[in-house]
Amino acid sequence: MNPRVVFLLAVLLYPVSVNGGEGEESKSKDLIEVYSSTNSQEPIGKSGLVATYRHESGGLIPGSVVRTFTLALGPLEKKKGTQFQWLHLQATKAIGEQFNVWILTDRYPPASLTAARETTARYILQEGNSKPLEFRHQFSGDAVLPSLGAWKHLFPRAVDSYSSDGLFLGKTHFLGNVYLLERLEDSKKMTQPIDVKVLKLLPDVLIGVPHNTRQKDETRRYDDSDYELIRLTRDDYNEMIEVGMNCLRVDKEQVDWIDHREVFYWGIGGDQVNYPECLYCSNYLGPILFLDEPAVCTRDHVIRPRLGNDREFRKTITPQIVLGEFQKYFHNAKYKGNPTVLLRGLSARPDVNIGDMEFLQQNLYTWETMISSALYQLGEGNSAPPSSMVFEPPGRVGTLRTLPEMNMAYLCQIPVENPKNLIGIIYGFLRGAARLTNKGWGTSIYGQVDRADTSWFLTHAYDLGARLFFFWDTHRLACVPYNECLALARNLRAHAESHPYRTGSRSRYSSASRIQPRPCLYG
Repeated sequence: MNPRVVFLLAVLLYPVSVNGGEGEESKSKDLIEVYSSTNSQEPIGKSGLVATYRHESGGLIPGSVVRTFTLALGPLEKKKGTQFQWLHLQATKAIGEQFNVWILTDRYPPASLTAARETTARYILQEGNSKPLEFRHQFSGDAVLPSLGAWKHLFPRAVDSYSSDGLFLGKTHFLGNVYLLERLEDSKKMTQPIDVKVLKLLPDVLIGVPHNTRQKDETRRYDDSDYELIRLTRDDYNEMIEVGMNCLRVDKEQVDWIDHREVFYWGIGGDQVNYPECLYCSNYLGPILFLDEPAVCTRDHVIRPRLGNDREFRKTITPQIVLGEFQKYFHNAKYKGNPTVLLRGLSARPDVNIGDMEFLQQNLYTWETMISSALYQLGEGNSAPPSSMVFEPPGRVGTLRTLPEMNMAYLCQIPVENPKNLIGIIYGFLRGAARLTNKGWGTSIYGQVDRADTSWFLTHAYDLGARLFFFWDTHRLACVPYNECLALARNLRAHAESHPYRTGSRSRYSSASRIQPRPCLYG
């Protein structure tokens, strides 16, 4: 049904005046506004219209649940020949706290995040009385939208599939709860954000480490001993940000040091974040950021123990059996594991009612050594997560180490002088899977990777379109010491900023990226 027709019916069937009483004068006014909006050139509707909604429950609701919200239509702006319009969402929670969202869009925000990225020019969030934050891409200036997976719940939607997501419906769905239209009025003017702070972000070049600690003594360990780790300080974070790291893990105290900086952060869960503001925050990436080696875990925690305990299984094992076990492990990890942690944490809180809001955390990537499983992991269910695959180097990897071993083992003659001859094979699996699934890929550096290769492996991956770059910072020989991480990040970030417009985007791949063999889990 046409959204404007739905809007008209909603007003006709919901004759509540601005003062809460019934009256022909109010209905006539509303109908005039509807007529004005349907005959105007505004992308969404008549500027100045404000609708107020209230939670359908007349009684007590949990403190962090939105009790009332207003949706206001603002002025127009023309960008690159397209007419955009401001939409302002102001929500008040049961405990009285407020948050505001302003979005400049060429239509009502689509339920699909992918579509919304194409239709949104600016995006601003204000939590309480704090300074409004605008999230922009550092290179392109495009709006950076929240990536957690809750996007379709962040703006009012129709309560059923029979209605369109039109404006000002009599009953609407918002953040998993149902709200009723209380009044519709013309305020003549939308409240504008004041003193906005712009955060220039790089969502397609994430650089960081997986922990919020560093080594007390960074001396490389070659005796299989482990490092003593200490918690990152405010000065450490400042240093990491200065050299170019922009994807940082934090705890509840550390987050206050960086949440308004030009970085992404993760690590605090549903029991610690501000709800529902966390879902609107573009630089909050969630409590957990990756699936930890699903293929390797299948081998080490399912197949190998069974081989050790079941003599008959050693005789009957087949590639099909191993693949089946991997598929079961991955399915459980995706639909019951890390992607569900945020929503489970929120739903466990007494001050939160998520209603029927359901989503998997979409921005998680899979950190994996067995790159031959990339196509399956990125393509399973034809949906995210994972949004990307990051290569985890297996032990002693390096051009002058690995290529001679491959030449001897497989009786081939791959030239060892060029590091591209090794890493091109590895990145080909990742790029091919990313291309076929329209997702991303990345790489990581571990302590055992030949240091002669590390910087070039990173910058070459960037040139080919990689979006994720991480340095493993714990556990014996696998650890890259803190200052080495800083050096790698500084070099990569400088390379990215001097080459902001890559030719090797996700949609442009060489024929080498089309490698699609079946997963091999024997590794």
